[in-house]
Amino acid sequence: MEKRGWSLERAEAARAEYLRFLKLLQMKPGFMLVPWASAEGQDDLDQFWHQHILDTAKYAADCNRLFGRMIHHNPHVVRGSGQETDAVQKTQRLYERTFVSGSYGRPIDTALLSSCGSCGTVEADSSGHGGDSHGGHDGGGHSCGGHSCGGHGCGHGCGGH
Repeated sequence: MEKRGWSLERAEAARAEYLRFLKLLQMKPGFMLVPWASAEGQDDLDQFWHQHILDTAKYAADCNRLFGRMIHHNPHVVRGSGQETDAVQKTQRLYERTFVSGSYGRPIDTALLSSCGSCGTVEADSSGHGGDSHGGHDGGGHSCGGHSCGGHGCGHGCGGH
């Protein structure tokens, strides 16, 4: 709080979102999660994570205890790139489906609840996934086997799981 000049309320909001971020990391190893901004567009969650990382011994011990391995921060994702945009959308979908709320107490985006529970892809219809806006997949759609996933973890390259 002192380093950032944050109020207790702001620090507690960042802490709560960081705990949710850690939960999502536990749920989806290999899924590229992106820290989300506050309602005001501030990167408090990312800054909270950075402060944890800077206490290297504690961060390493916490990662080993929570995940069984080190969780690395990737500083090479370019803001506004297709990779970042795709990861942000998938992270938001996963967040809202997992916690049934928006981040930082924002209202939920009900469109995100109609996406694949495994990878966050918005479903075209009940017969499968459509479109090719999905990074990391070849061409038309993301090949979850032509079904509506329903959160079962299909294992076909969906978002890195």
